[in-house]
Amino acid sequence: MSDSKKAADFGKNHRGWLVLGALMCFGSLLSACNSTPKHRYDDSFVDQSAIIRDQLGNGWISVDATSSELADSLRSYFQYFGFKDGYASACYVQTDVGRIFVSAHYTRSVSAKGNIFLVHGYRGHGGHHGELTDRLNLDGWNVYLMDLPGHGLSEGRPFYIGDFSDYGQAAFQVWNMLCKADPIAQAAGNIFMGYSTGGSTIIELLQLIKQSPPADQAVYPDAAIFAAPLLFLKQQELRIQLSNLLQHQAITIPEFVLNPDLYDEGYACYEEFKNFLLFHDPYHFHVFDPMWTEAFYNWNLALNLETEIQFDLPVLLLQGTNDAVVDWQRAEALFTRLFPYCQIQLFDGYSHGILNLAPDRMANLYGTIQTFLSTIQLQSSARLDSWPAFFDDSL
Repeated sequence: MSDSKKAADFGKNHRGWLVLGALMCFGSLLSACNSTPKHRYDDSFVDQSAIIRDQLGNGWISVDATSSELADSLRSYFQYFGFKDGYASACYVQTDVGRIFVSAHYTRSVSAKGNIFLVHGYRGHGGHHGELTDRLNLDGWNVYLMDLPGHGLSEGRPFYIGDFSDYGQAAFQVWNMLCKADPIAQAAGNIFMGYSTGGSTIIELLQLIKQSPPADQAVYPDAAIFAAPLLFLKQQELRIQLSNLLQHQAITIPEFVLNPDLYDEGYACYEEFKNFLLFHDPYHFHVFDPMWTEAFYNWNLALNLETEIQFDLPVLLLQGTNDAVVDWQRAEALFTRLFPYCQIQLFDGYSHGILNLAPDRMANLYGTIQTFLSTIQLQSSARLDSWPAFFDDSL
């Protein structure tokens, strides 16, 4: 292969990191520039977000049975992000790391099959999972979503975290609140689901539940689903070095960099979602904070050293083979040690954005989720050693 061909291939496969590296080298300059990317959503949406932040408290507000300025703003929020089927409510939960936005989407079925607690990934928020939530509602599941600290409608500096365990602590306090609600307490089954950083959050949440005193212990889930969970980053050491160049200084990413062509299919393979993320999502701030990378790295080191941690529940792992964010091959040994009753389902050619896919791929992925949910043993007394191994290694 010629040198020019090798260089072209390297640029194609690493263009996202080449751009990020260049941005980091000029981090101070970029931060000083008043370069605020222009989104293409209605400005009234900003006003509605402000109403939600100002007026929503710690009590559930239903958008179906309530008519008020707050309920109308919540209704607009849910419609904007594609929530269609379930009965929706929302509230804030006060946690040790700030106010956390939580939404509940109840199935219209007469009797719910159970509850799914879904946590989004880094730079995302619960609104990214409207389509998946609708599918689960139609299948008879209630879905609870939370925005991580610094994300979506939750409090916090955009995309910043000082300690990765803060994500787990926020989720633990939200889950404790949900466990006091009737749908959780009376359900046939409770499922945790985490995407990317949400997967790391679920691992922290499971540890906190196991470590809490019996009198304060929240409900332990019957099963868990992980979608492209973050245990190792691709080019992890390089990312740490690049982040260190910024010396804890967050930078604003200028508008000229927001070109969908710079984001290869390993990040998001669905063009419609990619464009929405870059130009139409009011909560996708164009900011990079190196503190997040440092916090993740410290958490990753600690998790690898804690060899006694293990969780005895059925688990489904959904992973795309074209993922350019998480190093899933490197993470497999650690994940299977943490979750010995794990079924790994690989999706050939799927990207990191595995929960936001084109319709045909989404139908394929959701079929796997459906199969898992319909076959899990919901009773806590079920024998885990009889857990069926019915999944193929890949599609």
